[in-house]
Amino acid sequence: MSDSHMRGCAWAGAGLCVGLAILIFAFAFLLRSCNSVSSPPETENTSHQTRSSGKQAVASGAKDSGTSAAKAVEEKKPGHAFGELAKTSIPMSVYWKEEDVVVDDEFASTGSTCVMGIVENGYLLVATNRHCLALDQLALADGANDSPEILDYSVHLHFPRNKTVRATHFGWMEGGVDLAYLAVPTTGLEPGRDYVVLIPEPEGDYFAIGNEVVAVGAPLGLEGTHTFGRISALRNMPDEDGGLIQLIQTDAAINPGNSGGPLFWKRNDRYVWMGINSSRVEEGGGQNLGFAIARKELKKRKMTYYEANVAGARKLIFGQ
Repeated sequence: MSDSHMRGCAWAGAGLCVGLAILIFAFAFLLRSCNSVSSPPETENTSHQTRSSGKQAVASGAKDSGTSAAKAVEEKKPGHAFGELAKTSIPMSVYWKEEDVVVDDEFASTGSTCVMGIVENGYLLVATNRHCLALDQLALADGANDSPEILDYSVHLHFPRNKTVRATHFGWMEGGVDLAYLAVPTTGLEPGRDYVVLIPEPEGDYFAIGNEVVAVGAPLGLEGTHTFGRISALRNMPDEDGGLIQLIQTDAAINPGNSGGPLFWKRNDRYVWMGINSSRVEEGGGQNLGFAIARKELKKRKMTYYEANVAGARKLIFGQ
C-alpha cells in the first residue's frame, strides 16, 4: 500500500472517532436536558407540600393560640358560674336555752351565710345577718327589765356531705347594721366540695335598676334554694351613727332562712356577688319587697369578735 493511501485511511479513522465522540456527547446532553425538564414539577410539588405543612402548622398554632386566649378570657371573667352558687352559702342554725322559774325558755332558728374565705389562723370566715344570731330574742327572754340567765348558746354551720361544724367565734358590726361574722375550723372541710369562697369584685355601683339577680340561701331550711328577680331600686338608709347604709331592693323572693345569704347580679352568664340578703316587707300587704345590704358595707364598720358560747353571747348582749 502506498504512503498516500495509508495517510487517507488514517484521516478517515480519525474522522470516524471524532464523529462518534460528537454523537455520544450530544446523546448525553439530550439525556441531561430531559432529566432537568422532568425534575422541576417534583421539586415544586415537594415545595408545595412543605408550604402546605407550614400553613397547617401555622393554622394549628393559631388555633392553639386562640384556644389559650379563649381560656384566658374565660378565667378572667368576673363572678361565678351558676353551678357554684349553692356552695357559696352555708346554712346555719342557732340554739339557746335560758333559765326560767317554771320552764326554761328554748329557741332555735335557721339562716344563711356568705363564705368569705380562710383567715390567717386556719378558720373559715362567713358573713351573715346580725339578727340571725338570735341574740335580741335571748336578751328579752326574761323581759325588758331582767337579765337573761343563759344556760346554753351555740351556732352551727351545715356543710354538704353531712358535715356539721360548730362556730368557735362570732361578732357583729357597730352602728346597728344588720351584719355579723362567724368563724369555724376548717378541719375536714374541702374547698370546692364543701364550700366555694365568694369572689370579691372591685368596689363600685356598677349594677343598676332592672338588672337580673338571684338570691341564694336556705329559706325555711330548704338548702341550696335559688330565687330569681330583678333590682327594683337602690336605696340609702340611715344607721345609728348618722351614716348611710346602701340597700338593694329586689323582687326576688326573700323568705325566713334566706337572711344572711348572698345576692348575685347576672352579667354575661356569670354571677357577681353584690349583697347580703337581709329582710322583706310584708306590712300593709306588701309583696315582692326584698332587701339586701350592699357588699361594700362589710368594709365600712368595726367589729369585735367573741367566742361563740354562753360567755360570748353575754358580751355581745350586755357589752361585758
